[in-house]
Amino acid sequence: MLLAPSQTKTRIGVTISSKVGNAVVRNRVKRWTREYVRRHRSEWPDGALVIVGKPSVATASHPVVDADLALLLKRARGIR
Repeated sequence: MLLAPSQTKTRIGVTISSKVGNAVVRNRVKRWTREYVRRHRSEWPDGALVIVGKPSVATASHPVVDADLALLLKRARGIR
């Protein structure tokens, strides 16, 4: 995850490496990630954020991905 401070609204990009799996798996992970971001849009700090999916996400379940994104949100907001 990379957060660049900005004066503008929050911009979030999602990228999933081709090493994660085939297109079906990558698209599923991207959908889960975008949905989490959409539901928690107001909680993200201002800036540009890039979320990068690593190969281990291919075998993760939806609740695990949500929990990992919640942890990233805490880190982005500076809450440990």
